[in-house]
Amino acid sequence: MPSKAHIKNIYSLKDKKSRQISQLFTIEGIKSIKEIATEDTIVIKELYAVPSMAENIPHNYSNIAQIVSPEEMKQMSSQSTPEGILAVCQIPSHTLHEWDKDTLYIALDGIRDPGNLGTIIRLADWFGVSDVICSMDTVDVYNPKTIASTMGSIARVRVHYVDLATTLSRCPVPVYGTFLNGENVYEELLPMGAVMVIGNEAHGISPAIEAVCRERVTIPRFGDSRTESLNAAMATAILLGLWRR
Repeated sequence: MPSKAHIKNIYSLKDKKSRQISQLFTIEGIKSIKEIATEDTIVIKELYAVPSMAENIPHNYSNIAQIVSPEEMKQMSSQSTPEGILAVCQIPSHTLHEWDKDTLYIALDGIRDPGNLGTIIRLADWFGVSDVICSMDTVDVYNPKTIASTMGSIARVRVHYVDLATTLSRCPVPVYGTFLNGENVYEELLPMGAVMVIGNEAHGISPAIEAVCRERVTIPRFGDSRTESLNAAMATAILLGLWRR
């Protein structure tokens, strides 16, 4: 049974500073935990479940699992309505390998919404994009809301935080920026290997990143729509579909 102090430490992992100091983060929910448990990219250090969720504990982690009361789970959970199973995981260390001219990458410039980032990671997993490269001011991938939105895809997608302008300026593959005044993406011959840059939800791609984008594309509007822009995750889904076509 975890002590009150330990429960407090687990709850504190909802804050970025605590995650950075401890190099730990939490994952909640049956689907996400089962996905993590089948991969070797993220290590589960601790696992807790309420009695009704005991049967959902992954067999390969049953030796470290602890049964806690619903009240204890509520105290350690970052969710308003806990799902009843929670894992404390080690933050993995990822290295951005040498660029591959035949590989598609996603670069995120100042994405602030945790749900958007999580959904983009899930999309990357679906479309076979292994590396998501983030600017330093992009929301923390280990934010509980981001982790929840990935639905377990965080186990298969490597997320990197870098000086994005410098990194992209040295990139040997084409860098495509998404802009409202870019070329119609439906009419472009898109290469297999590229970096696809998605900008901030409100302000788009920053001037520093715009300067290193070698190509500019846009998803055109049709009809009489007055919508100013697309949600970052929605735009990512459309563009990934076009790229993989």
